Amino acid sequence: MKAATFSSDATPPLGHPLCGGWITPAREIVDPQFAKGVVLVPGDEAGAGSREPVVLCAVDWCWIRGECHERFREALAEAAGTRPNRVAVQTIHVHDAVMADLEADRISAREGHDVRTLQPKWFDDVVQRCAAAVREAARQLRPVSHIGTGEGVVSQVACNRRVLGPDGKVKYWRGSSCKDAEARKQPEGVIDPKIKCITLYDSETLIAALYYYATHPMSYYGQGGVSADFVGMARKAMEKAVPGAAHIYFTGCSGNVAAGKYNDGAPANRPVLAERMRVGMEAALKAVRREPLRSFDWRVESLHLPMREEYSRKHFEDMMRARGASLAAQCKGAMGIADWDRYEAGKKIDLPCLRMNRVAVLHLPGEPFIEYQLAAQEIGTRGQGDKGTSGQGDGAPGRLFVAVAGYGDAGPAYIPLAKNFTEGGYEVGMAWRGPGSEAMIMGAMERLLRD
Repeated sequence: MKAATFSSDATPPLGHPLCGGWITPAREIVDPQFAKGVVLVPGDEAGAGSREPVVLCAVDWCWIRGECHERFREALAEAAGTRPNRVAVQTIHVHDAVMADLEADRISAREGHDVRTLQPKWFDDVVQRCAAAVREAARQLRPVSHIGTGEGVVSQVACNRRVLGPDGKVKYWRGSSCKDAEARKQPEGVIDPKIKCITLYDSETLIAALYYYATHPMSYYGQGGVSADFVGMARKAMEKAVPGAAHIYFTGCSGNVAAGKYNDGAPANRPVLAERMRVGMEAALKAVRREPLRSFDWRVESLHLPMREEYSRKHFEDMMRARGASLAAQCKGAMGIADWDRYEAGKKIDLPCLRMNRVAVLHLPGEPFIEYQLAAQEIGTRGQGDKGTSGQGDGAPGRLFVAVAGYGDAGPAYIPLAKNFTEGGYEVGMAWRGPGSEAMIMGAMERLLRD
């Protein structure tokens, strides 16, 4: 395999809508935002049809939905000389950032609403800048002789947002920040405390370190200060500490995970959370164990996730058109209608999976609950043969090192487990695909990780 990394600017201009247009637009650039990633080109020994490049990209935005997600993948695929289904585009999900949905914007315009998620020309410019960076990277490929994997623990950052009461309903809710002292006293709940690190080497030279950790990555937001927040600060610190290599951060399954137990929203907490993240990233990188690269595979499952019955098209139309509807309600209503349009058009959502030796990286859509990430890791512990692009396993049982990136196509919004729909809470209110999605996603993960 050969690889090259890329980075391009994705910082919105002053005045641009943030988080779908329902929070304060960009007033200042606290720190720039980027699209960062890696181009991977399998070697000649790969099976027929498997030699096409693969592109992994993480964008410092909130959401990229539907048509916008398609445009991003198509542009990067053309630049790399591959197919769109061999491109994974995720966001890190910071909120003082862009929430991209051109389809929703057109629906809002037809309704005469002013709310918008994007300046279309600027969005096209960002996509083309990223494509140009991918094209340049594809001209600077270098051999990948080894890969590495490591884990570190991130302490006092993540907690489960949803604390259930005796009745099985959400009693306490802890978002990215939380001022409720009683809610903050509750246990962390179900999280994944480990940060994963996957490294690529040209002989002894580190080409890239890819990090995967599950939490909503916001300390505070909503005042117009464009930023990659505390995860961006931690990534920048790693770039300074280990120069010459690309450091690329992916947010895991964080639909029900945030920092609220450890963060009351005070601006002074941002660097504190950043330092805790940096410590975890450093530990994961130091723990890396290298091995020669032996196999490469790229697999994709495409799912037509069912819509939620009670969230009909009329539900979203009523939300958008209600007298006195807030900007958030107008935007969410338009997004829900856009999601219905894509569903009725038969548009499926891709779940790609990168396999290298016994390393597996799943790329999931929307805002999946942490249980999907934990389930994927559990699947990886069951042991199996190491299968490369030829599909022939070596017969040796072995545990997979599984990393998960959430926030691919954000069309479905939140993706809880089926049981969560009876528990209530904000996340369930923002889940636009139905409870049947869990079985489909779990089945797809099983096939991607065990075939």
